[in-house]
Amino acid sequence: IESYYKDLKRMSKVGLKYFNFHPGSCPSYEEGISNISNGINELQERTNGDDTVILIETMMKKGNYIGKKFEEVAEIISKVKDKSRVGVTIDTCHIWDAGYDLSDADKVLEEFDKVIGLKYLKAIHVNDSKNELGSNKDRHEQIGQGHIGLDNLKKFVNHPKIKNLPKVLETPYKEDNLKMIRRNHITEELNYEKILQ
Repeated sequence: IESYYKDLKRMSKVGLKYFNFHPGSCPSYEEGISNISNGINELQERTNGDDTVILIETMMKKGNYIGKKFEEVAEIISKVKDKSRVGVTIDTCHIWDAGYDLSDADKVLEEFDKVIGLKYLKAIHVNDSKNELGSNKDRHEQIGQGHIGLDNLKKFVNHPKIKNLPKVLETPYKEDNLKMIRRNHITEELNYEKILQ
C-alpha cells in the first residue's frame, strides 16, 4: 500500500490521470476481494482531494488470480467507497486467455457493460496472445502474430464504444522496436499503424 500511495502522490503532482495495477492472487477468493477493495479504499482516503483514478486490470484464469472474470472486478468495485476514483483496464491478452472471445467485440463489451458498466472502462492494454482462447495463460504476442489476430484486435480497439479510450501497447520486446518508434517508422511487420486505422 505504501508504495502505491507514493506513486499516486507523485502522479497527482505531475497531473497523471490513471494508476493501473494487477489485482494479484490469493488462495481465498473472499479474502482476495476484501484485501483489494480495502486497499483501494485506504489509498483513496489517503489521497483525498487528488483526482487520479485507480484502475483494476483484467486478468487471466491462472492460479488464484483475482480479476479473471468480469464478475470478480465488479465485486471489487462494489466494495469501493469512492466509485468516481476507480475504474478498469481491459488487457486484450488477459481477457482472451480467460475465455472472452474478441472475435465478437460487441458481445464482450455488452457483457462488460452488463456486469461492470462501461462507465468504469478507462483504458485498454493492446496485445495479441501466444495462446488459444481460454488457455488460462498470459503470454503476450506481437500484434497480428498471435491467436487473437489483427482483424479482431482492430475491430475491438476501434469499436465505437471504446475508440477514444487511452490504449497502451504491451507487446513483447522485439529488436529495434524502440528505434522504429522513435524514427516514427513503424514497419508493416509490427502492425502498429494498421490496428489504429
